Amino acid sequence: FTKDYYIGVYEFTQGQYKLFSGGTNPSSFKGQDDSDYRPVESLTSTGYDPINAGLLTTIGTLGSQTGVAFTLPTEAQWEYAAHGGNGYPLPNGKGLKDANLNDIAWWYGNSENRTHEVGTRDPNGYGLYDVVGNVWEICRDGWKTAYSDGKDAIDPCIPDSEATSQETATACANTTAGCPGYHSRRGGSWENRSCTAYARINGRY
Repeated sequence: FTKDYYIGVYEFTQGQYKLFSGGTNPSSFKGQDDSDYRPVESLTSTGYDPINAGLLTTIGTLGSQTGVAFTLPTEAQWEYAAHGGNGYPLPNGKGLKDANLNDIAWWYGNSENRTHEVGTRDPNGYGLYDVVGNVWEICRDGWKTAYSDGKDAIDPCIPDSEATSQETATACANTTAGCPGYHSRRGGSWENRSCTAYARINGRY
C-alpha cells in the first residue's frame, strides 16, 4: 500500500448504527438485551434502499457528524488486516481448523444460529475481532474475478462508481466474468460451516 489506513477494531454495532441513522435498525437479530453490542446486519451496499437508508449513506452521515472521513475498506486492505501480520487470522499463527476456529469466530459450529456481541472471541495478531464469522464484512470494491491489470497491483480497488446495487445487476448473477454490480464481502458469518481457509471466504453482494 502507498498510504497508511486505520480499520475498526470491532465490527460496527447496532447501537453505533442507530446513532448515525436516525434510530433505524435493519438488523434481523435485534430486540435482545445485548442487541446494541451485536454487529449491525441486513444492510445493502448502496444508499438507495428505502427500507434501511443503506450502508454508504450511513457512512457518509458518520463522516459529516464527526468531521472524520470514513469509508469501507478495500478488499486488499481487509485481507491484509485479517491476516494479522502473520498470514493467519489467529494470533498464534495456527491454521484454521474446527478446533481453533471456535476461539476466534462465531460460526455454524458454535453460533446457535444467531449473531453475538462483538469482541467476545479472541482477536487476531493485529488485535482485530471477528475478522471471520459473526457477520459478513462488505468491502468498498465492486466485484472483479482477478486484478489482472498492472494498475491494480498497487492500492487495488474497483471504484465506487463501478459498483451498483444487487437489484440493478441481477443479469450478472450467473456470469463468470467480473461484474461491477456486486461488492466483495469477506470473512463469512455465523451461519457458515467449517472452512480451513476462512479468511479467504468471499462472495458477491
